[in-house]
Amino acid sequence: KFTVKEEGTVREILPAGTSITAGLKDGKSTYQIKGEEAAQEVAVGLKTFVSVNDPNKPNDDDISGTKDKKKVGDTWPLNTEMAVKNFALNNLQLKKEDVSGVSKLEGVVTEGDQKLLKISSKIDIKNVAPPLPPGMEVKKSTIQAEFSGLFPLNPAGPRVQSAESMKMDLKAQGKMPDGRMMEISVNSEQKSTKRMKFE
Repeated sequence: KFTVKEEGTVREILPAGTSITAGLKDGKSTYQIKGEEAAQEVAVGLKTFVSVNDPNKPNDDDISGTKDKKKVGDTWPLNTEMAVKNFALNNLQLKKEDVSGVSKLEGVVTEGDQKLLKISSKIDIKNVAPPLPPGMEVKKSTIQAEFSGLFPLNPAGPRVQSAESMKMDLKAQGKMPDGRMMEISVNSEQKSTKRMKFE
């Protein structure tokens, strides 16, 4: 089921059992319900939980993965070149030296008859900011993100669970067209956990 809770009121968006088809069109995720394009509100909600990988863009493996064998407790560095490329595709320009991170094989867990790898990643980014009004200058900009997931040993299998959190601290200052000084300060934190069941 798909519901939205606003000011204490729960509103149904899609009933339980609805079949949704997700795909890519011109590099953007699309969602269809009974062959028709999903309404904007529905599409925005679905994008939060159902992502479609664009083969032309770096994926999680490109950025946080490794081709070397690892044992539980081992860590490996983030592929900063791929991370910068991914941010550039979202109109966020970064320098390689402003991105750092590490991934870790936390353990192996068993659910039912399936063995799953528990992998986590941490990413630290500085000197990054969304598009700002003309004349604005970034004084401080940092992003800290953490990701974790349960992945089947079969490389082709989809992840079973994922969790992510992100903190952003941004301060910018500049003059408006009329000469007045303007300051922008943003402190945000987002967290989400997804649990997938495939049938």
